Amino acid sequence: MERTKLACHFCTVKKVKCDRLIPCGTCIRKGLERECIESSLEILSQSTIIRNKDDITNIMPIWQSYEYWIINIGLMKTRNMSSSSTIMSLEQELNVSEFWINYLQEKNSFDLLNFAIENLGTLFFSSVGDINDLFIQLEQYWRRKRHHEQENGKGSSTPEDYYWDALLWAIFTLSLYYASIDQLNEILDPKPIFNWLEIDIQDKWSETLQLTVYEGFLKCCLVLLKRTNYMMFPNVKLIQIFLILYNTTISLNLPSLTNNLVIQSIQLFKMFNLTTFKQYITDDTAMGLSKQVFSKMWYRLCFIDYFQSSPLKCIECHSEIPSLFQSASSYAALGMNIYQNNDTFELVCWKICSIDRDIEKTSDSTQRPLLKTIDAAKRELEKLNNSIKKLTKTKEKTTNSLFEEFILKFLETSVRWKMERLYLIYYQTSSSLDMFIFYTRSIIYQLVDNINRGFFLFNKFPYVLNIVSRIIGFLIFYNIFEPRPDMIQLADDMKELITVLPIIFGDSINRLGIIISRLESLGILWDKVQIIESKKGIIHPIFKIFQDDIRLISRFTYKKPLLIKSVTEIGERLLLSNKEFDSVFSNSEEDEADEFAVYEEFKTIIQAFQQEHNILEVIN
Repeated sequence: MERTKLACHFCTVKKVKCDRLIPCGTCIRKGLERECIESSLEILSQSTIIRNKDDITNIMPIWQSYEYWIINIGLMKTRNMSSSSTIMSLEQELNVSEFWINYLQEKNSFDLLNFAIENLGTLFFSSVGDINDLFIQLEQYWRRKRHHEQENGKGSSTPEDYYWDALLWAIFTLSLYYASIDQLNEILDPKPIFNWLEIDIQDKWSETLQLTVYEGFLKCCLVLLKRTNYMMFPNVKLIQIFLILYNTTISLNLPSLTNNLVIQSIQLFKMFNLTTFKQYITDDTAMGLSKQVFSKMWYRLCFIDYFQSSPLKCIECHSEIPSLFQSASSYAALGMNIYQNNDTFELVCWKICSIDRDIEKTSDSTQRPLLKTIDAAKRELEKLNNSIKKLTKTKEKTTNSLFEEFILKFLETSVRWKMERLYLIYYQTSSSLDMFIFYTRSIIYQLVDNINRGFFLFNKFPYVLNIVSRIIGFLIFYNIFEPRPDMIQLADDMKELITVLPIIFGDSINRLGIIISRLESLGILWDKVQIIESKKGIIHPIFKIFQDDIRLISRFTYKKPLLIKSVTEIGERLLLSNKEFDSVFSNSEEDEADEFAVYEEFKTIIQAFQQEHNILEVIN
């Protein structure tokens, strides 16, 4: 989260402790997050007064906060899902689940499992102990299903049975998510689905149908998981199921469920004492292999836990692993230095993630990052680049190994892109712009190359959408204040790439389109509206719009339930509904004190823009 160098204005006046976040925790609890954001960005709004290259470094800290709240939190980790909305009954859920269970035939299930093992092993091999067990359990799954049918649906299953069923369906869901249309045509018959959906029957699959069936498979898997009663019968298979499903868009579509499953997985790791990976001479073969598997699962869970970090998830485990930059004494609590272990795919992924974590801490600060910190991260990444080469060089070129290589290189390139962005924003060195453009093009090339080589499934990896969203957002923002032909061309290339992203990403692409359209409209507004002077400096409406966007998403994120219905003031200040949205910009008492709102023309411009481009559509 963004952190300022000094305490906010409110905490300074009240002489209370400030955590220096934007908005800070004290202001959030007091319902003063708007004032906190505006006071923190006041200096920025005064300094961004001249459109020339020298001032771009003063504008960029606005983007750091905007990217965090709008893209990282709003787009990637927030959905407006009210508990008062109508949902499916338990009986309806079971009926839907029953349809998908009956739809999947025995031969098809083995085909999906084979597809996963041949093409998606990188995503789930580390989450299962022995691949052969999956075939044995799948045979038992069909044996149980036939027995259940013979008993006319009266047969009973144990929680362990449901855990295995859910685990198998997690793999089926993974296969359905990543399979191409041609592969689906070979594995599954779509006609029963058209009959069930009561639409015109077609002979072949489409990407839209694939999205529908993926959501159905995911729903079936979650119903089976619910039937395990996992809160009463804890089992390590819950972690395995979650680690597999996270390779789909579950975190984008169901962020609250994802956060809860992360927390539950952390609890299970701690409860079963699975975080001790150090090998001892007294360990037998089974114990040694188990520790290897659990260590890979732990690194993957920490990887997920880090990328799910948000104000909506206050419990975390990734912070238990120190940075690569820390001294050896920092690992005393772990009982071992995990970074000295032999490199595996999961450990290298975490090492890249650790560097990303350090870079994000630097880039999320409104103060200028230390050059030595960025340089140190760059050196560590160079070392990791050698590890990646060694790890991928020795493996036979299969779809699994190529997928592993893509993930590692994509993660590495994305971190390099973030580093070069810091150089570009804060230091403007002679090569910073060229290197930023180089790594942006490298990311574009990786994704286009996947399509050209027939590995379109690689682009379905969820982190791809995360990085693409950050890149296109920054490019458009940069071009508002410092338009350059090469940067404009990059933005156009990214927008073209977004049009060919997999439909399986669902409405997340549409919500990204809302952000893109909004930023482009702000660019038009920047050119059309003349900058004017005030007592505090030179101002422009788009800075007020940036502040209001951050305030609205942060208010939604920090909403608090009210237990006493007659008390409404706190709730109204902490959470804005759609009906309250328009009134935010017409509160006369607050607006009169606002440096932007004293000009009626600016008020009209801001209100019209917000009504035309409702930022809450990003999370709805």
